[in-house]
Amino acid sequence: MKKIIYSGLLIIFTLPNIFSQMEIVRKRMDTTRDTTGSLQSSTKNESVQVLGSTDISPVVSFKEFPINHNEHITSDGKYYYTINGGSYAWGQINKFRLNGTLIKTYPIQIDGRGLSYNQADGFLYASLFEGDIVKITDLESGSFTTKFTHIMQNDQASFAISPDGSKFFDFYAGILKIHDFNTGAVIKTITGLSYGAGNFGGMLL
Repeated sequence: MKKIIYSGLLIIFTLPNIFSQMEIVRKRMDTTRDTTGSLQSSTKNESVQVLGSTDISPVVSFKEFPINHNEHITSDGKYYYTINGGSYAWGQINKFRLNGTLIKTYPIQIDGRGLSYNQADGFLYASLFEGDIVKITDLESGSFTTKFTHIMQNDQASFAISPDGSKFFDFYAGILKIHDFNTGAVIKTITGLSYGAGNFGGMLL
């Protein structure tokens, strides 16, 4: 799986024969706990891979392997952060330099689906399996507090926070709900948008 960032737009390419591809990556990178129980990073710290194109070229690209479920990415303008969901026990957030080099993997006991940086208060927020949204109060210690419970449309959905921190966006099956970030109230609903099939689907641009 290749994640490429184009000036704020995240595009995920699913390669042909994805299961065989994932098995190859799995053999190269241990993405589970080792025999001592310490968490292994889901990403390999290696040089950035630049992809050529006749039409467009990526700002940066890097490799990361999903532990169990989806991955999501955000930035505070100084670093990139990814969340690797699918298990409370194996939850982690990875911090990268803007050139795609891994800085550190932070274990955190959340079953993450989405990750977003809030410029208004300087904190990372995550949407979790079953629809909760949490504020990550201290990344180093893996501390977090719950902001909303069961607020997302779908248990598997990821979310995004508006640039000014006043709203968050919840997309599922062609319906985009825009919430007030302080109260959680739905302030606007947009319907009829294109989307992919299943939990692995998303909005088609």
